[in-house]
Amino acid sequence: MLKKRLLLLICFFWAIVSTAQKTETHKLLNQAAEMVFYNPKEAKTIAEYTLNLSENPAQKAKANHISASASYIMGAYDEALRLIFQSNNLLKEAKDTKLRNQNNALTRRVFKRLQLSNETLNQRFKDSESDDLFAIEDFLIHAQLLREQGQMDSVKFHLNRAETLLNFENPGYLEVIYFHLKGDLLFEKKEFSQALEFYKKSRFIENKIKNPFLGEETHIRLAASYLALDSISEYRQSSEVLKQMMNESSEIENRASNQAYTLLVKSMDEEFIQKEKRFKSLLIGLGILVILGIGLKILFSIRNKNKEKSLAQILDYLKKLELKSKKAELELIQQKSLRNPSDEKEEKLEETDKKELSLRAGNLLKESEDQILSGLTKFENSKKFTQKDMSLGKLAVRLNTNTKYLSEVINRHKGKNFNAYINELRINYITEKLKSEPAYLNYKVSYLAEESGFSSHSSFATVFKSIVGVSPSIFIDFLKDENLKIKEVS
Repeated sequence: MLKKRLLLLICFFWAIVSTAQKTETHKLLNQAAEMVFYNPKEAKTIAEYTLNLSENPAQKAKANHISASASYIMGAYDEALRLIFQSNNLLKEAKDTKLRNQNNALTRRVFKRLQLSNETLNQRFKDSESDDLFAIEDFLIHAQLLREQGQMDSVKFHLNRAETLLNFENPGYLEVIYFHLKGDLLFEKKEFSQALEFYKKSRFIENKIKNPFLGEETHIRLAASYLALDSISEYRQSSEVLKQMMNESSEIENRASNQAYTLLVKSMDEEFIQKEKRFKSLLIGLGILVILGIGLKILFSIRNKNKEKSLAQILDYLKKLELKSKKAELELIQQKSLRNPSDEKEEKLEETDKKELSLRAGNLLKESEDQILSGLTKFENSKKFTQKDMSLGKLAVRLNTNTKYLSEVINRHKGKNFNAYINELRINYITEKLKSEPAYLNYKVSYLAEESGFSSHSSFATVFKSIVGVSPSIFIDFLKDENLKIKEVS
């Protein structure tokens, strides 16, 4: 009892710890997601910590997505792609459609930055949805395109919307793009000093983010502004930094392009293997269905053949039964025509007198075989054979003979022993009942067995099949079908 309580306490404590751990991991991931744009390095550190801490595939996939986003913000596009594909692999266990779509959106964003975007890749990573903050990046890039096209009214509209969405208290990646746009608008107006102030703001933020691609864009603008203001020393200094940024971004771009190719090929290979497995499974499934179909066809064929065989056996039995009935009627007529007055007097004798006469004779040769056969005919026309206690001895007494001679007569004239003879009478009797009285078709087999004189259901079914050729239930179904056909015709 104490062990059980201790086990329950341990389980309860573990559940509390596990729940608390999941809640803490969830909070850390949310915290990391919030700081991705303005402090990507710290966000990446938190995401990697939760990745090692959690065992939940969904949380690990989310951690990889946040880490990939942070890598994208810092311009580490090769690292971003690797983490995105890792996140998608984890999502095979934890099905999160929204996160997968966000991964696809981030993948498209990286390819666009690397100028690898095309219709095939866009189609491959379709149905994607960005994080809300990433949507602001698209919004600002679109405004930049409108500026280049000279659609200033639209640019102003987009700028006003951007200013309401951006967080200037914690400026980050998006604010750099915004300051670039603001500076470019002033530069076009030849307000170089004011433009330079915005470019310096973007450089300050970029120095914290450490994105060489953003740094390259910033220093291009700074160099152009210093040159326009005749600040040659600052221009040269900015140009030197620009060269370093371009070399760094070029290296990253080459690595990322190779990484993109490698990951895409690997992903497509895995998809091909999965499709091949599904195709093989489909073929196996179809093969099984074909085999089952053939098996069922064979079973139905066997069943139909058995049904045809059963039908033939039933019809053969009914034909034999009809012939026997006609033969019995003919024999009865012949016996009546051959009767003489002495026979009629003998039939009127009391049974006790007959027994005495039989005993007095004491010799089998004195028995009349025709008289026994006549007695058997009467016996067959009665229902005495349905008595459960009917035996060879009892029938011999009834026919004023002994068991040996009666057995010999039955074997010679009926072609079977006494048991087979009685069983056939009983089965013929019950089949005639089933044919002539439809109510019998609804009775249980156990009742039919008792009605015909059998002591058990099993012995009745065994004897029935040996004589008729089919089981009682099949014979009953046949008669039901025949009756139904007759009703339909009428």
